[in-house]
Parts: sequence; C-alpha cells; structure tokens
Amino acid sequence: MSQNDKSDSLEIDLEDERVKAATSKETKKKTEEARDISTSALNVAQHNYSEAQGIVD
Repeated sequence: MSQNDKSDSLEIDLEDERVKAATSKETKKKTEEARDISTSALNVAQHNYSEAQGIVD
C-alpha cells in the first residue's frame, strides 16, 4: 500500500467518524425532543385525570 493510499484510507476513516458523530448528535437531539413531548403529554394526561377525579368526587 502506497503512502497516498494510506492517506486516502485515513481520510475516509476520518470522514466516516465525522458522519457517525453528526448522526449521533442528531439522534440524541431527536431523542431529547421525543422525551420532552412525552413528558408534556404525560403532564396533560395527569392534569386531565386530576380534573376528572375532582368532578367525580
């Protein structure tokens, strides 16, 4: 393997790692957004349950 081939291979590996890191960051962001939405929905459901329970009592 020539020096140029090794350099090209390392550049490809580095670019692969950059893509993985960017993908990981995007996945983390989407996961956090989904968690926030789920938490919000749970809070609404708990509030609605409390209101309904107050009506029943």
